[in-house]
This record gives sequence, structure tokens and C-alpha cells, in this order.
Amino acid sequence: MTLWELKREVERLRQAGVKAGLEATTYYRRYAEPAASLVFALFATGLAFYLLGGSRSLGLVGVAVLTFFYYATWSVGRIMGEQNALDPILAAWGPNLFYGILGLLLFLGGRR
Repeated sequence: MTLWELKREVERLRQAGVKAGLEATTYYRRYAEPAASLVFALFATGLAFYLLGGSRSLGLVGVAVLTFFYYATWSVGRIMGEQNALDPILAAWGPNLFYGILGLLLFLGGRR
């Protein structure tokens, strides 16, 4: 489905009184997925400032582990949104918001 068709389907289902978890989560994820690259950049910059002058291998392992946790929360959010256990907007944007805020805190708390 195109983005426009998906939006119309979500609106149609909501007007019919049906919870459109699958469709709505898919719709919002179409915007959230491209934004994930900006969140990763913010997170990596924050981590670099936080670990400035520290061990490079520790930074690499830290990024690998946190990236795994990002995709784990991304997958759990998708499933919960599709099954109407979580609001579709929060399911789609939640991991980006969480890791974006974490990256910003790392950036602000890092060494200069």
C-alpha cells in the first residue's frame, strides 16, 4: 500500500469503530524508520562525547550492545502496536524517542 492508501485505511477502520493497530503502526513506522538514522547519529555523537579520551574498544562494544537493545525495543514496540497493546504512535516512535533522549543526555553530560 502507498502511504496515502494506508492513511485512508486507518481512517476508515477508525470510523468503523475498529482498532487499527496493524495499519496504524505500519503507517507511523513509515515515518519513524527513516528518522532512526538521525537518532543513531545523535546517539553515536553523544556516546563519543561521553567517552571522549576513553577506550575505543569499550565504545565499540557499547554501541553494538545498545544497538541490539534498540532493535529489540523496536521489534517489541512493533508487535505491541500491531496487537493494540500499545498506542501505535508510541509503538512506532517510542524507541526513537528513548534513544534520542538518551543520546542527548550523553551529549550534554559528556566531556568537552
